[in-house]
Amino acid sequence: MAPWDDCAQEILLQQFSAARNVVQQGQIVARRVENFDYRKFKLFFISLLWRASVSQEAFYKRIYVGPFEDQLRTMILNDEPDSSQDFAVMLARFGDSEITAMLDPHPETFESIAFYRFYLT
Repeated sequence: MAPWDDCAQEILLQQFSAARNVVQQGQIVARRVENFDYRKFKLFFISLLWRASVSQEAFYKRIYVGPFEDQLRTMILNDEPDSSQDFAVMLARFGDSEITAMLDPHPETFESIAFYRFYLT
């Protein structure tokens, strides 16, 4: 397991439960995790995308990064995720924390921005 996997596990499984609620107009709109290693956290998601793209498993068949495969691989090998705007990461959480599901990752487009959706449960 890569150090980024350990970092993501720590943040998503332990630190997230202690995260601070962000409230707007009386509604919780986000959770804020303080003091984490953004570089390692982003490298986890970069490595997840790259691993899915090169995988032969049918579950990942819709993930193909094409010409970006070498760029992602280089970022992983160099332990350098580039700028926050390159391969940006966005997280969302199901409202019910009891929901568990295995949904296949897939590409999507929103307002001309191409991205890949992964479900981590």
